[in-house]
Amino acid sequence: MGNQINVADKAQTLADAILGADVPAEQLYGIVDVVAKDNPAALDDAGEFEELCWSQLDTDGVDGERLTLLIEARRLWRYPAIRTLAIETVRTRCSEELALDDVE
Repeated sequence: MGNQINVADKAQTLADAILGADVPAEQLYGIVDVVAKDNPAALDDAGEFEELCWSQLDTDGVDGERLTLLIEARRLWRYPAIRTLAIETVRTRCSEELALDDVE
């Protein structure tokens, strides 16, 4: 069971990096915004959504703690179980935002 917790923790780290959880909200136009406002159809295309998640881990022009987080996230991306769980976490967050937009 310890290994499952480890995978879940690492997947959460990866999901947080994709979601930009470490970036102040006023400085972030992240994947949730992109999906909810620009491309909701991406949720229905597994390949496109995975590519969109990967693009959030781009390190160009990034420095400091964010760069360290992104490097770790890119390393975690290589593990299918971690990647799959992280992508589902991100997909759920995007779906929740779309549902909120529908309510408003």
